[in-house]
Amino acid sequence: AICSLDTISLNANGGDTFYWSTLQGDPIITGGVNQNFGCVECPNPWIHPSQTTTYVVTSNLSATCGNTDTITITVFDQFPVSITPANGGTVDTLVYCASDPLDTMIAQTPGGTYIGPGIVNTIDGVFAPDILDPGFGNDSVITISYILEGVCANTHEIPVRVKGLPDARVLTEGPLCALSTADTLVGYSAGGTWSGLNVDPATGVINPSLFTAPDTVLIHHTVDDSGCVFTDSAMIRIIEEYNSAIDSLPKICVGEEVTIYLNDFEGDPFGEWTGKEVYEDPIGSGEYYFTTDDLKPGKYDITYEIKGECGTQTTDELLIHALPDASIFGADSVYCDNIEDSVLLKAATPNGIWGGTMNELHDGYFVPGRLGEGLYTISYELYDTVSTCYNKNVVEVRIARTPVQPKLYGGGPYCQGTNLRVRADGLLSNTFLWYSWDGADSLVTEDFPTTADMNLLGAGNPFTYGELVDMPTRLYGTQMSEYGCESGWTRLYVEVKPSPQALFEPDSIVGNVPFNVQFENLSGPDGMQIYYTWTFGPYEERQVDDPKTQEFTFEDIGDYLVTLVADNGQCVDSHIIMIRADRQTAFFIPNVFTPNADNENDLFTWEIEGINDFQIVIYNRWGTKVFGTDDITEFWDGAKEPEGTYYYVVKGREKTLGAEPVEWRGDLTLLRD
Repeated sequence: AICSLDTISLNANGGDTFYWSTLQGDPIITGGVNQNFGCVECPNPWIHPSQTTTYVVTSNLSATCGNTDTITITVFDQFPVSITPANGGTVDTLVYCASDPLDTMIAQTPGGTYIGPGIVNTIDGVFAPDILDPGFGNDSVITISYILEGVCANTHEIPVRVKGLPDARVLTEGPLCALSTADTLVGYSAGGTWSGLNVDPATGVINPSLFTAPDTVLIHHTVDDSGCVFTDSAMIRIIEEYNSAIDSLPKICVGEEVTIYLNDFEGDPFGEWTGKEVYEDPIGSGEYYFTTDDLKPGKYDITYEIKGECGTQTTDELLIHALPDASIFGADSVYCDNIEDSVLLKAATPNGIWGGTMNELHDGYFVPGRLGEGLYTISYELYDTVSTCYNKNVVEVRIARTPVQPKLYGGGPYCQGTNLRVRADGLLSNTFLWYSWDGADSLVTEDFPTTADMNLLGAGNPFTYGELVDMPTRLYGTQMSEYGCESGWTRLYVEVKPSPQALFEPDSIVGNVPFNVQFENLSGPDGMQIYYTWTFGPYEERQVDDPKTQEFTFEDIGDYLVTLVADNGQCVDSHIIMIRADRQTAFFIPNVFTPNADNENDLFTWEIEGINDFQIVIYNRWGTKVFGTDDITEFWDGAKEPEGTYYYVVKGREKTLGAEPVEWRGDLTLLRD
């Protein structure tokens, strides 16, 4: 067989001359573009047929020996490559059990390659079902391919199914109670065949009472699934009483978040665990747990019970031990690096191990001044040999740098009474503290640490001390780091000069113009030469060198500042008082007038002083306006109005500091006879 595109040679022998012809198929063409035969009289012609052809060759051998032969060349467009298993599977030709032996795949045309899961020899097509085992009771379907390469290449695929062995595993673990007359053995797969002493092959029912306990019986369970067969075996004990003993429970330390799988500590299986903290997960599974999360130290009863004719029960205590107390006492969070005294740490429980990153730590002792600036850890470890519980406590301790003494500024000189404000130079992030010290006057040199009798005035930079009184005044400044480490103090000597105290008292501070005021000079201290300057509002300034009383008259209304400045040649003080000069409004209006030309009381006039925006309106008894003016100097002559009662309304605004509006209402009588 050849491919339709292939060229091969034929070989004839026997005789000296040969002649080739065709019996069927392609005619022989020996020339031209369609030539398909090399030489009709040659023993070895090449051929290139386009279809299946039968060739005849005749030689010069005598006829008695046979001088003619034929050969049929099959021509394919693609070589046939169908795959057939040599043996096939136990279940079917293409269905294998996982336990089946090796098989060989056979293709119609050799020379190709076999590929696919389970193929262990790609040339010979060897297939191993066992390496495709899908597990008990499962199936696996795979594809095996045969690939033939070349001019007439071809490919063929077949599906192959591999069945897992039936699950014949024996679930019954035992032990079985000898008091029972019938227990049913259980397997993963229902059905099958059971075998063993005193076992019913069909139902798997065993009669433990036929054994003499203690004893052991070998049980077999066989399951056949369409020819795939598997047998499992189990040794089952026959006992008089179940073992409910609880194996030694683990030692637990408080704080350990442990989940104990209680089934690991049981005697015979299929019992039930109970206890306050015992739970089954999932419910009905027979899997029991005990979780120690958040439990306090103490004893927790746990019971394991196997029920039934041979049932027993055991109760044991699970102990949760307290951790040894590794508390550390006496450790501050920050120490300053200028501390040269030893710091002694104490542990709540002795005989532990001190450790950490502090190299100078010896049995709980360390000297902060011997350590460099930084953050250190101190640890204390304890192990309780009885409970096997371990505890470790770690604290952090910072050794902080102590700042240098600050430089202080603002020493004066100042006069007594000055509101002093001082400042310091140092690290901006530090806090600057200011002290007074009554006992420091005798000290000449600066003492670095602060002492208990120093009085803390406050903190800040700059710092407002307040009014200077003492001559001189001494201040002491330190700077404190963010960790509370305070530098030594620096003393600031503040020079304070004596200052006069300006003070006077007027005999009155409010009056009407003209307002005369006597000012008594109360300045001091006595015996100090003081020069005085009086200022009376914007009107007058007087300079005197004696403290006698001064007098001044305020002619105009207003609020006036009277200032006394006392000057001793070094310091100046002043005292200011406000004087208010005001006025009262005067008002007189008659209630009758007689305009009869006798030159006596002929006019209605008014006398009003200290008013602005004057206005008067006169009405008759029917409310008709008969007269009005805003000229305070004018008058009303009655005109031609008849005798009777009239009413007036006067309005204006006081010529006072308050400039309050005023209004007067009244009546007057006009008589002509």
